Amino acid sequence: MPGFVEPHVHIVVTSVFEGLGLNLSNFTLPYDTKETLIQKMKAGLKNVPAGGWLFGFGVDPSRTTPFMSELTADDLDKVSTTVPIFIVNQSGHIGYVNHKALELAGVTNKTPNPAGGGIYVKDAKGNLTGKLVEPPTYLPFMAKMPNPTEEQLFGAIQGTMRKMASTG
Repeated sequence: MPGFVEPHVHIVVTSVFEGLGLNLSNFTLPYDTKETLIQKMKAGLKNVPAGGWLFGFGVDPSRTTPFMSELTADDLDKVSTTVPIFIVNQSGHIGYVNHKALELAGVTNKTPNPAGGGIYVKDAKGNLTGKLVEPPTYLPFMAKMPNPTEEQLFGAIQGTMRKMASTG
């Protein structure tokens, strides 16, 4: 008897991530250290148009040996201090940004956590670390990122649907 499988997928979000973002999954771009991951992101800068953001997804510190510490704004500044960077963790519930992204989004040490939930993580001195917890914290950054064109979005969705259909 066939089984029922519910893979819990958000098709548009998945399509945007996979079709328009830099895939930083350890399954796709194996890395053992934060330094190796930073080099992978630096390589991704060549595809960022002028005025664009480096947007990546799939980082999973738990899939490194030993476990890699989470990314910080200082880590991402090693990739670029002039290009804003926004990376979404494999879970989709954690994001990481560099200082340029914080500046452009207007998120400061005094910015309150979003009313809808989420945390702008701070260190013991009250300074932002660049870690964002839960999607409501992503909104100020997404508002500053260039929107994909209708053609780009449609192409990304088609690509994701083809990929899913090919695996059954």
